Amino acid sequence: MKGYKTIKEFNLQECEDFLRLYPVSALCEEVKWRKQYLVDESVQKEAKKQSERVALQQAQERAFRKRRIRIWIGISLFLVVTSVIVILSLAEKNEISIEPVQNNENLIVDEADTISTPIVDNDNLNAEEGMVVEMGEDAGLNSDYISTEEAEEIISSYCSAVSEGNLAHLREMYAYNIDRYHSKYNTTVDYVIDAHKRYDEKFGVYGKHFDVQWNTLTIDNAKKEESTTISIVLDYRIDRYDISKKSHFTLRKFFVLNDDKKIIEEYDDIIESY
Repeated sequence: MKGYKTIKEFNLQECEDFLRLYPVSALCEEVKWRKQYLVDESVQKEAKKQSERVALQQAQERAFRKRRIRIWIGISLFLVVTSVIVILSLAEKNEISIEPVQNNENLIVDEADTISTPIVDNDNLNAEEGMVVEMGEDAGLNSDYISTEEAEEIISSYCSAVSEGNLAHLREMYAYNIDRYHSKYNTTVDYVIDAHKRYDEKFGVYGKHFDVQWNTLTIDNAKKEESTTISIVLDYRIDRYDISKKSHFTLRKFFVLNDDKKIIEEYDDIIESY
């Protein structure tokens, strides 16, 4: 009949109105099933909408993160390229010197675990202007600051103190203010001694041994006013708990001494390691 609906056509409001007006009708049970069906369907639709909203939000977040990463990479590349261009430009004008940086997590005692010194060509040391070099007993030496015997004594004392862990003697060898200790600049002897203290624990070391190649000793009195640079090639071996890590190093050790013959700079150039 026109104007009438079957129960299957009822919406939720019509179901509620029927149950309120005809609470004892024989059709109430069927109307209740229709109402429950509509409620469940509504819940499912809402859940689906919520799921779609969450999926959309997650997709937007992923897209935002990708854009942010691309922007960060672009900025980083721009800064790197700009830095390289500036360094090369300055280098061409002889305003700075570029030193290769070596990283060695097994040896250096500085917190940065890096060595920043130029590779030394032992065959060309004599050609350095102002460099005074002694390559054995027959070679001459003209030094106003450090004699060969004094340089040898300083190196021997250093190696002995490090091998024996004699930190008190090491402290006496340094000036209080340190211009450079490996990659650490403008620090003090307290930092240096603390680095020596932490060395064994940090790298799992229980023994240190030096074999000095005395014929590689160089003395440079021209580096800066009132200071002398001495360097020597050392065969350095450490006893490590982790035998899979490097324990043998051939390195050129550099010391810069002030006019009181105290160490104000110390750094290494690793020639070989295994």
